Amino acid sequence: MIEPTVIINATGGWIDIANQSLFSEPARPAPLMGGTKGSHLIIDNDDLTRRARWTHDLLRE
Repeated sequence: MIEPTVIINATGGWIDIANQSLFSEPARPAPLMGGTKGSHLIIDNDDLTRRARWTHDLLRE
């Protein structure tokens, strides 16, 4: 069995869901998110946009 000394939780808005899986109920941290409706990343970089392999996920307005 592997037991890490550190866990880096980089789940963003899903941190509370991940914490439910990672920690037993007595050890679980208090909820950290409250009522988020989503996150958006806006990048103004034509080169990155051209090279992106996931352009179907990009929203341009």
